[in-house]
Amino acid sequence: MTLEELAIRIGQQHWEEGAEARRRYVTAFFLRLQSATGEIEIVNAGHNPAALVLQDGSTHMIQASGTPLGMLPGMRYTAEKFAFPPGSRILLYTDGLTEVFQGDDEFGTERLISTFSGVSNPHAEGILDLLWATLASFSSNAPQTDDMTALAICHLDTSQQELSAA
Repeated sequence: MTLEELAIRIGQQHWEEGAEARRRYVTAFFLRLQSATGEIEIVNAGHNPAALVLQDGSTHMIQASGTPLGMLPGMRYTAEKFAFPPGSRILLYTDGLTEVFQGDDEFGTERLISTFSGVSNPHAEGILDLLWATLASFSSNAPQTDDMTALAICHLDTSQQELSAA
């Protein structure tokens, strides 16, 4: 099944569950890694933009191709394909990461992506540890006010894989 069809079916199923279900909607991110071709295929259904950082340091923000799932009947989505060669990484996150505050100053998407792009550690665990530490420092360890979820996917090159195995 294509990612577009998967998003369409789930969104339509949610809509058809009735009025109670329609009071809520679901943002979602569908990603398929094609390891043989070094590509990723993505459908963003109303979720925050993902940050794709390539090995050369360039960053591409992957915007939503449609509304959140279940918001509108018959919604269509478009999949995008991107190169995902060794040394590349992608960050998926909830808005709780961008909505961390220091007084009236919001951390924001720009700071989050800048932090993610600037990390030299090629491993997801190290990247996420740095993101959490940066957010805690920015907020002076204030209590969370929203859900905070992040997923980093890294395509390690051969030398990075060998370091991981050692």
